[in-house]
Amino acid sequence: MYVYSKPDLTSNVSSFISCMRIFGGSNRNWYVGLTNDPKHSFLNIHNVDIEEIGWILSERSPIHQIDFVKSYLIQIGCINNPDLDMHDPDQIYLYQIRENTREK
Repeated sequence: MYVYSKPDLTSNVSSFISCMRIFGGSNRNWYVGLTNDPKHSFLNIHNVDIEEIGWILSERSPIHQIDFVKSYLIQIGCINNPDLDMHDPDQIYLYQIRENTREK
């Protein structure tokens, strides 16, 4: 199943939380990261099967917006490995953690 959503960063972090609730799972089952190349992040870094699991990708936004959202999502339990965040990011992404995905 192909799943894609574009929450609105200009409103607030509740857009991301709403999307996560639609796809299901606890906050600890979600990985959050920053990217400037979503395809590379999903496929090459995290081994995400974008046709099989829930994932969320924001519009391109300033770093202070995506960094704020990421920080909040980590505070509520989402997983992040800052070593895997890309330099000069302009998008935030989340995906549901599965056996085949890589978070480390």
